[in-house]
Amino acid sequence: MTGAEILLIEDEATSRVILETVLTGAGYCVDIAAPVSAAHSRLQATRYALVIADWLLPDGDGIFLADRAAAQGSQTLVVTGHLSDLPAGTASRHDILMKPTKPEALLAVVRANRRAGKPALVSLRRTPATEFVRVKGKTVSVRLVRP
Repeated sequence: MTGAEILLIEDEATSRVILETVLTGAGYCVDIAAPVSAAHSRLQATRYALVIADWLLPDGDGIFLADRAAAQGSQTLVVTGHLSDLPAGTASRHDILMKPTKPEALLAVVRANRRAGKPALVSLRRTPATEFVRVKGKTVSVRLVRP
């Protein structure tokens, strides 16, 4: 057991560092898995409270990993830059967040996910100051605050 509460599966190094920095800066303990084989190993060894998986990975499918994590009892968040191409039913099983994402939007989804205990949010669209998300069937906005 690693003691981490979140497993982050992201193949792109810059995105991985940014997401990890945002999550650890908010007080979450995060494990990282870049290749799919590392993600499988981590999921076999540890039950995470939340698994965040990039959908399109060069060596596998993040939705498959999220399905595996959900079957083990973890909450799941799939991040993708290809929201309109997601397979049918994905948003009913997992929270979905559109990439690129702002730190505030990521943390809002993670916090809501941890409270709701089930898929609740889907990122719909973004303006320079606001990200619109679907929460339990209603569209709401998350104001993006710049430091």
